[in-house]
Amino acid sequence: HSAKLRAQSSDRAAVSHKDKCETLELEIRQAISRIKELERENELMNKMIESEKGIKSELETQKTLQHAEASRNIQHYENIVESLKARNDKLENRNDKLVKEVERLKKNLKAGASSTEKVQESYSELAKMVRRMEQQLSEFASLPNPVGVGLKMQESRSGILVTNLIRGMSASSSGAIHVGDVLVKVGNQNVQSWSIERVQRAVVGPRGTPIHLSFSRGGREITVRLKRGAFSAAHCVVSSEADDILGHEGKPGIDL
Repeated sequence: HSAKLRAQSSDRAAVSHKDKCETLELEIRQAISRIKELERENELMNKMIESEKGIKSELETQKTLQHAEASRNIQHYENIVESLKARNDKLENRNDKLVKEVERLKKNLKAGASSTEKVQESYSELAKMVRRMEQQLSEFASLPNPVGVGLKMQESRSGILVTNLIRGMSASSSGAIHVGDVLVKVGNQNVQSWSIERVQRAVVGPRGTPIHLSFSRGGREITVRLKRGAFSAAHCVVSSEADDILGHEGKPGIDL
């Protein structure tokens, strides 16, 4: 009887051990399945991270290229302006010499030069100078187009900010635009949401054509009417009317 009890106890222990093994095996299979599922999720997450890195890298590259292009354009226009300024100064010097020479010839003529040969010689000399002046004027007319008004700008949190004025150009000659002003309008178009490249395309145009620019300064809006490509105060505005330049207080400014 004792042996029978021991056999029954042994059978029960064997069944219990088998059940435990099966349970453990099931848990192991479930754990392996979960590990594989986590591996797949991790792989998917890594792919998403790599994709985001690629997009971010592409955006950074595009931003770098855009900044580089903007810098090249600005440098290009600055070089053109400096070249034009030098040529304009040279033409003005030649014009002054021509005026002085004409006055000298007039004095000679008024003095009553008796020699026809001297008179013809003076006229011939004057004609040569007139032809030279016409050639210089033709050279001036062939200066590069399009041009701007001499503003150096950059994007900021407050908008398109004026950082510098190119000396001799109409923006500087007007006396109405200050460094730190924020460009808000080109003509009737609000440019506060524009990129600096789009603003540059809107401001630049054929030499001598008029353009209206509006700036924000201290809570006030200042509107200036300029000519593109001007090099002196006498030519920086469209006409001598009092409303060509509006001053800081909203009253007529300098009459140029």
